[in-house]
Amino acid sequence: MSEELKNLHYPLKVYKYPFLEKQRFVCCSEIKEITDKNFIDRYDNKRGLICKIDDEDMNFIIGALKESPVIASKQRKKYNL
Repeated sequence: MSEELKNLHYPLKVYKYPFLEKQRFVCCSEIKEITDKNFIDRYDNKRGLICKIDDEDMNFIIGALKESPVIASKQRKKYNL
């Protein structure tokens, strides 16, 4: 993986998101689309947890997606990036 793409991995810290067992990373180099059903099947409150990515982290993630060399213009437009 190139250094440019490595830099598009944003860390989510355990102290901000205590449901995480360890620090995790959001890959901001590409957008992966899944259906509503697939999302619900994967993430629907399996451990009784509800969480939202805070504004600071979300702003960085969106900014990184805008800078990604992998995301096509058509996909950027679809998601208003």
